Amino acid sequence: MFGSLIERQAEEAKAAREARERENAKNAQERELRHKQNRMNQAAYDECRARWLPLLAHMEEDALMAVLSDAERTLARRVSHRAELKLVVITLDEVRKMPPGRFTAMGTSGLKPTEMRAVLYAIHQASPPSASAMQFGAMLGVKVAQLADFEPAPETAPETAPETTPETAPR
Repeated sequence: MFGSLIERQAEEAKAAREARERENAKNAQERELRHKQNRMNQAAYDECRARWLPLLAHMEEDALMAVLSDAERTLARRVSHRAELKLVVITLDEVRKMPPGRFTAMGTSGLKPTEMRAVLYAIHQASPPSASAMQFGAMLGVKVAQLADFEPAPETAPETAPETTPETAPR
């Protein structure tokens, strides 16, 4: 009688220990995934910000016609007119001070994957206090989690020399 009770307690303790180990492993995986997503979001934010700020500066100087290409003008207008994209180019303090209604009006339709990542990173860094900002951030988080891994744009990727193979070697 006591032997079966001790055996049952030992089995329950073993099962509980295994469940804790599985839970710890699962939490570690989730934590690593969050860190990976955050690194990709930060890279997207840095890339977008580095590209968009000079375009907006040219646009403010009225130098659009002389300096920027059609694609750059279009992008500058898009960034200046989309409230979601403005989150990337304004300061974090300005994001924090935005009225809740601005976040309520924001959406994700038409945003490119890199833009979604950049906007999500801006929201997470600013941590605006309104519920509507948190809701918009949560909506973006769900969409970003479904995206493929972030790849830097070709013009911002580090330059690497192409490998020379016998077929591509100069003759």
